[in-house]
Amino acid sequence: MIWHIFKKDWKLTWWMVLGTALLYAMRVVALSRSAFVNARTSTEPNVGYVLTTLSMVATALLVVIIVQKDAIAGLRQDWLVRPVKRTDLLLSKLAFVVLLIQGPIFVLDLAEGLVAGVGIVPVFSAAASRSLWMLAIIVLPLIAFATLTRNLMEALGAGLAVGLSFGLLQSATLNTGAAFAEGSGIGWILSSMQSASTLLFAAVILGLQYYRRKVLASRWLCGSAFAAALAIQFVPWQQAFAIQERFSSNPEVASAIEPHYAPVAGRFAINATSDNQIVVPLGFVFSGIGPGERVTEDRVSARIIEPNGTVTELNDRWDSGRSIGYSGDTFQRLTLPKEMVGRLKRHPARVEIDFSLTLMKPGAESTLPADGTANLQDGTGLCATRTDFAASQVEVHCRVAGKAPCALWQLHEATGKTGYSPRFDCNGDYSPLKASVESGAISAVNMTLPFRFGPRIGDPAMEQADEAELKGAQVLVQSWAPVAHFTRQLVIPDFSLGRMDTQR
Repeated sequence: MIWHIFKKDWKLTWWMVLGTALLYAMRVVALSRSAFVNARTSTEPNVGYVLTTLSMVATALLVVIIVQKDAIAGLRQDWLVRPVKRTDLLLSKLAFVVLLIQGPIFVLDLAEGLVAGVGIVPVFSAAASRSLWMLAIIVLPLIAFATLTRNLMEALGAGLAVGLSFGLLQSATLNTGAAFAEGSGIGWILSSMQSASTLLFAAVILGLQYYRRKVLASRWLCGSAFAAALAIQFVPWQQAFAIQERFSSNPEVASAIEPHYAPVAGRFAINATSDNQIVVPLGFVFSGIGPGERVTEDRVSARIIEPNGTVTELNDRWDSGRSIGYSGDTFQRLTLPKEMVGRLKRHPARVEIDFSLTLMKPGAESTLPADGTANLQDGTGLCATRTDFAASQVEVHCRVAGKAPCALWQLHEATGKTGYSPRFDCNGDYSPLKASVESGAISAVNMTLPFRFGPRIGDPAMEQADEAELKGAQVLVQSWAPVAHFTRQLVIPDFSLGRMDTQR
């Protein structure tokens, strides 16, 4: 019976299946054509993004239509009076979705990577990761949602209402919840918790619908899943980062790293940014960072405890995402009310600073010609480089399997000199997943490495000399990966601003 239902659905929807696959194929072609063009001047990447959106919408509609060819809600479906086993009906729908919807997506992701010149093993891993993740967090919940409605119009109306309501409530409560999820390396933890919760509710709803046809109870469960997804965003940073610490591959290597207070008097001054606020620099030195290692400040929060017992939390007044090299020097600009600065100049206070940190270590190295095309030596990507019209910088454009890795990029001239400065490029995502649903199985890396600045640009003779020096130059690429996530606390028992000068 599973095969008969499968064939019936194929005969009714084959043109939609092929149309959806065609949209994904057009997306692959558009993104492949834009692999080695400057993202600032090309419109082709935008075409790829539009096609990505359209293909995702088409996939969602197709899943709903397939489920509703044998709708669960209502009393007028012919399968209710025919000898159709509920398990056969459910398995036929799952088989159709996996083979004819997810299958083409996986094959096209694989083809995109091979066309981009990525090795078969990395691209297979990234494509499989994306397909499984997409099946778990999008397709299966969509199947469960589709069982709650009787036709496509009901599903579209309910989906629009749920989507708008969730977006509005999430935006309204995000500032009071876990706002760190946006742009944070551990933001994937909250999204994974929401996805796991949604998948659990979807599994329960599928069981209730296909074996008990409890439509009303399932709709209440759908509302509960909606509320649970909103509630998860209130998970505190400390608990989310504690989960991230469990994913450390080698936590012991960070045991020697400790922060120390390093007064910045004489190096930086207090700056008045307005009539009510003052920017105060605080300097730190991290000991125990070895040569070739980097530490990222994922979050820095602090509190000031004044002699009279007043506690001021400063969690939202610090920069995050700084990368600290082996020298360990760093500082934070702290914005304080002007009246507090006056009190801190007269009376020392206790400052407690909590650091959430990630230790990163270098991995594989690759060498690319400064004006040519080459594979990364670990087989994960293909890069093309070229000099700009004034020979002042080298443009780098890469396609890599899965998420773009953290990497240090530096230009080395044939004479042995290095470029103006190295560039550390990192997406800041600590997720163990090989690829994301949004970005696809292949990611683009676009950057520029400065070669010359100043009066040489615009001088034909100087530009020709620079272009000659660039012949034979190479771009050194070194990947970096997080090995330990850890927390540290620094206490300054008698912090005072008495020796710092104030500048407008």
